[in-house]
Amino acid sequence: MILNIEQFHCGDNLAYLVFGERKAIAIDGVAWQEIISFVEKNNLSLTLITNTHQHYDHTAGNAHLAKATGAKILTYADLHDNKKIGLPSETITVF
Repeated sequence: MILNIEQFHCGDNLAYLVFGERKAIAIDGVAWQEIISFVEKNNLSLTLITNTHQHYDHTAGNAHLAKATGAKILTYADLHDNKKIGLPSETITVF
């Protein structure tokens, strides 16, 4: 399976959704309304949420996304080097 990336703009920040056929991971979910809309429109299940760093302009949407979708928020402790995360048929290695 190929992973896809959708980019969302929120002010001068960017948010990303990495997704396969049915599952998705949100990165820097500040554009949470647009992400939820995209997930629903494309019949995806958001399973994980994470951030490139902990500034509020990147993390502000985390709680909204988790509440709306039941997705787990991954912290830096969950994302140590060489940790493997992913969607059911694809694995992503953290560097």
